Amino acid sequence: MKPWMILSAVKRAPTLNNAWPRFKMSIFYMGAFLLTFAIYADARLQKRSQTLLLETTALISRLCRWPAEAGSALVASIILHLDVYKQNQHLRAENLTLRARDHHARALMAENRRLREKLKVIDEIEPEFISVRIIGGVNSPYQHNLLLSGGQKAGIELRSAVLLDRQILGRVIEVGKFSCRVLLITDAHSHIPVVLEKSGIQGILSGDHSSVMKIKFIEKALLSSTEKDVSPSPFTTVQRQQVTAQKGEYVFSSGQGGVFPPGFIVGRVIEVRPHEIFVQSMIDGSRLEYVQVTKPYEESIDD
Repeated sequence: MKPWMILSAVKRAPTLNNAWPRFKMSIFYMGAFLLTFAIYADARLQKRSQTLLLETTALISRLCRWPAEAGSALVASIILHLDVYKQNQHLRAENLTLRARDHHARALMAENRRLREKLKVIDEIEPEFISVRIIGGVNSPYQHNLLLSGGQKAGIELRSAVLLDRQILGRVIEVGKFSCRVLLITDAHSHIPVVLEKSGIQGILSGDHSSVMKIKFIEKALLSSTEKDVSPSPFTTVQRQQVTAQKGEYVFSSGQGGVFPPGFIVGRVIEVRPHEIFVQSMIDGSRLEYVQVTKPYEESIDD
């Protein structure tokens, strides 16, 4: 006979057999009551328990996400370093090109200075200007205007040229005491006498309510040599030998008309046709903040 069988064979008193299950149930109910009372009585303990549970869950999830985040950060860092390396190579090549252009420009400036001294050319006076903040603009299909924060009190006059880093932006068409309105060169009502950088073609640049403008009027002697003349003559021979406009060359203001000073950039040629030359503006209108307003060019000449 096994030991536990011997213990089970021992007869207990009837009162003890009836009291023991009741005693166990009483202890169980008492413990449950005390635990429930302790949880609901102490609100801080409940909040701390919830906070501890949330923090533990967040820590576990963070530990689970860490390998994926570390891997993605490593990949992004490698891609960034590769992009920086490519940009560095591109900037180095561009720097070498700009240095070569700078040396060439310095040599041309020195040569130009010597030739001007030999020809006794009078030096042109740089126009005076004031910097004004842009406070608004109209960019609709029918108008391309800007509103500036300076007016007569700031010395701005009617028909004054508006520039941005030696690039022509427009001209003043209305002046108040504390503000003025500017007609942009891209407006259809804008017409500027211009000259091309290499070919020397002169004409009138007109806006078209877009960033692309047209040189509509061109001198006959400077038209493209692709046109065929009906009656040959010595004059037409000279026409055929004229240099044609080239795609990519810069367009400058010629100074004629008494509004815009000469030698300021207007745009760059993007397309050449027999009777029209298309010019692209180089100014980014989305980043305009301050502009330079000059005095009218004709008044500066009279002075």
